Amino acid sequence: MALTNIEKRIKWQNEIKEFIKTTNMQDIFKMDNEFYNKYNCNLYIYLRVSTEEQDFGRQLIEVYNWAIKKNITIYLNNIYFDKFTGKKITRDGYQELKSNIKSGDYIATTNLNRLGRNWDDIKREWYEFEINRINRIILDNDNLSVELPNEKHEEMTINRKFIQDISFSAVLYSACQKIQEVSDSTKDGMKKARSKGKRIGRPAADNSNYKNFVKTLKYQFEDNLTSSEALEKSKMTRPTYFVWLRKYKEKYNINDTKKLYEILKKEL
Repeated sequence: MALTNIEKRIKWQNEIKEFIKTTNMQDIFKMDNEFYNKYNCNLYIYLRVSTEEQDFGRQLIEVYNWAIKKNITIYLNNIYFDKFTGKKITRDGYQELKSNIKSGDYIATTNLNRLGRNWDDIKREWYEFEINRINRIILDNDNLSVELPNEKHEEMTINRKFIQDISFSAVLYSACQKIQEVSDSTKDGMKKARSKGKRIGRPAADNSNYKNFVKTLKYQFEDNLTSSEALEKSKMTRPTYFVWLRKYKEKYNINDTKKLYEILKKEL
């Protein structure tokens, strides 16, 4: 039986804790928020891998080594993570982090492309953090990183700002170029496979049908579940749900989802 999103996130969180324990990194990763107690602001860590088969081990080691160098500790509850392609910004862990982080806080990630998988999304996220006065740290690039509270702060002169902007554009270009190369290589491989008669992609889900869409609405409006809870119960994917929702809202020229459900349930 497939795990729900909540069950997956609990599983991945336990994987992180187990990795920290087996690699003896508890001296840095702690259950006490020492950073906040010292500096009255939070340091958040964001980890991301692209598939559920990958783990966060390499990134955790990078964060560990960086924290030792900076003479700080990491609060375990301030580590946010996703096993999800960066092509979409609507990742559960990332969105939860953004809902909690506040002006004056710090966000650290191992490299720039953890924030997204294309030029526009990464750039938008980067400058959104800047506008909201979130301190950004990219572990593999000092030019893109601010100083921590326990470090000597350099004045943000025009020259430093100019260098930082140039560095950001250069790193972003390099990251997106690599992403494009991988994407092109994957597409070529799939094209060759199709030419040999191989079936590519996952089979259509049995739950991606009209009746299950209406059932999902029923869970929301009769069983009083949230949309996420309803989707987990019906086993319908969120993208499929919104395709059906948009289709029938346009068909009946109605924006209210509950009113739409009242119409659709009579047709079944």
